[in-house]
Amino acid sequence: MKIIFKLSTKVLIILVYLTATSHDVHCQKFRASIGFNHTFKEKFKPVQRDDGFLVGKINGSFQWNTGLEYLAFDNVGIEISYFNQNTITSLDIPEDDSRSLETVMRYILIGANKYFPLNDDFNLYAGMAIGLNTLDIKKPDRDEPEAVHSFGVGLKAGISIAVTKLFSVN
Repeated sequence: MKIIFKLSTKVLIILVYLTATSHDVHCQKFRASIGFNHTFKEKFKPVQRDDGFLVGKINGSFQWNTGLEYLAFDNVGIEISYFNQNTITSLDIPEDDSRSLETVMRYILIGANKYFPLNDDFNLYAGMAIGLNTLDIKKPDRDEPEAVHSFGVGLKAGISIAVTKLFSVN
């Protein structure tokens, strides 16, 4: 039986950088970035099945990302980004105890970032992105993971510190 996860918007906003290290490389109007984050565990909304409701949680874990941003205006950029997270999803299944399933979450997002320059070396920034979230769920009784797709939303904010003219740490 196919399990479909209905994730709350709160889960989809795991793109907020928490104790994150992100590095930007600047080249005229483009920025390439790579980042590392940690996400929190989150419960998801109950999903109705023929035999009752399915509830559970997605555990917090390490997440990495990469992105490419085009600076369309002086302080506004358009970014495409990819996020990847390997985690465990714990399910409470009616009349079947609980199960832990290996889950890979992938986000492909497109969004905009606004920069607020403080001086030549420091910039505050905020951004929002939307796109596709794919969950690959590895079930013990199947060789191939089951893919579930949903709408993804991301928010981010922080400070960018220029290390050199072409390199910054966020």
